[in-house]
Amino acid sequence: MQKTITIRLFVAAFFLFLTGTSSTQAQGRVVINEYLPWPVNGCGVTSEFVELYNFGPGPINIGCYILTDGDFSVTIPANTILQPGQFYVIAGQNFITTGCANINNDVTVDLNWNTCNCTSGAIPTTGDGFFTDGGSASEQVVLLSPTLSVVDAVVRDLPVESSSLITTSSAGGSCASQSFDLDLMALTYETIGESAGRGNSFARRLDGDCGWVKDTQQSGGETNNTSGDNSDITASLTILQSTSCSNNGAVDILFSGSGSIFPVSYILGYDTDNDQVFESTDSYTNGTDNIGNAVGISGLAPGRYSIVLTPAAGCSNKTFNFTILDCNGTLLHCSFIDFSSNNTELNWATDFCTEIESFTIESSNNGFDFEYAGIVAVTTQAPIQNFNYKLAAGSAGFYRIRINGINGSSKYSAVLAAKKSNTAGILLKAYPNPFKNNTAMAIISNAAKDIIIEVKDIAGRIVLTQNAVLIPGINNILINIEGMPKGMYIASLSDSKLAIPIAVVKLMKE
Repeated sequence: MQKTITIRLFVAAFFLFLTGTSSTQAQGRVVINEYLPWPVNGCGVTSEFVELYNFGPGPINIGCYILTDGDFSVTIPANTILQPGQFYVIAGQNFITTGCANINNDVTVDLNWNTCNCTSGAIPTTGDGFFTDGGSASEQVVLLSPTLSVVDAVVRDLPVESSSLITTSSAGGSCASQSFDLDLMALTYETIGESAGRGNSFARRLDGDCGWVKDTQQSGGETNNTSGDNSDITASLTILQSTSCSNNGAVDILFSGSGSIFPVSYILGYDTDNDQVFESTDSYTNGTDNIGNAVGISGLAPGRYSIVLTPAAGCSNKTFNFTILDCNGTLLHCSFIDFSSNNTELNWATDFCTEIESFTIESSNNGFDFEYAGIVAVTTQAPIQNFNYKLAAGSAGFYRIRINGINGSSKYSAVLAAKKSNTAGILLKAYPNPFKNNTAMAIISNAAKDIIIEVKDIAGRIVLTQNAVLIPGINNILINIEGMPKGMYIASLSDSKLAIPIAVVKLMKE
């Protein structure tokens, strides 16, 4: 019989969000999402792979994490950052052709255990390879933290195969070597419950879910989520208090389903810089709720949030993105993509400014005490606009701008020390960002230019290069990386004559 439980997660000490002192908290939730232990003969034993997935809400440093089957271990190189929604494929070769790790695409492996100099010993390239072969084998797959805490542990069926003493690699001296024997550790395994068989990956039915499938249609490096598949545990979020005047926003999370739900652990991310991307500089709070009758998350300041919740089973992870508005009932999305000055005027450009009445100019002689200097009315509502304000002779040395929303809400720019405009002449923004398939570069240029746009993934690999010709003013250029995996990308813009980057923007594919 299924049970329905309402969970209220009380977020204590919310001031951590405002001070940023929660940055040492875990920012992401990583799981073993898929693995292929016994490739078909045509693929070769080195096409065995394990896929990790960061469920979010923020990035996670998986450097020095240890992947093991009980006989061998692979140490992930230090400072390996896995962005939210990003996959990480570990295998015995650099490149796996279509049909062996992914039924639709070739797979470029993130870490090759046969060439990384990061294993406990030489992993066989023939015979069993990394995983024990055979129809009755029930080999464990375990992911450990650098200090041997269990991050995730799965097995096809119990009992697990016996393991041996392992001394891990230091990955070239960048990680601390550890010694362990899985048989001597207190491990709780997630049991997949599928029969063995060559050429089949074991994949979570949905990314981060508890249900597994033995899948001949491997999806290494890509999402497992398929239309029509459902989780055994479901969750829904309701915003109880949508507006917040003094950190009093509140939400409810309702779980329904069978299996182990309590205690529920969570990572709550707060987009402190309001750039719509959850990154390491944002704030995160970790917690655990053991009370079955508790209700909701309270004490939330205005802003954007992302929360990942993990029931007791360690799977069926759930994520929600939500916004708490300010006390006027709106979150002012408008923000600055430029604010500069020369000897005669202030210049600024804005984005997402579609409900703005005016800009109030404030001046200061010391950068701390400001007074009214003037106002600039907004006559046209558009996502990207340029504005200027003429300065009088003998003007002050510091300025700031207050954005005035139509409904009375407001938002301040940073303080600007009056100086000449930057000479690069390029301002770069992506719309939408995050995005699902395509995004567009909004490029403001002070002159006609021939440019090169280059997009790299988080590992520094070039995934797209295209040329464009800019005209003075606003340029919109479509960027298509639809076939690439979810995760963080870096787009750089270079003057084709100078061949050096003159503007950079982060992209997040959902």
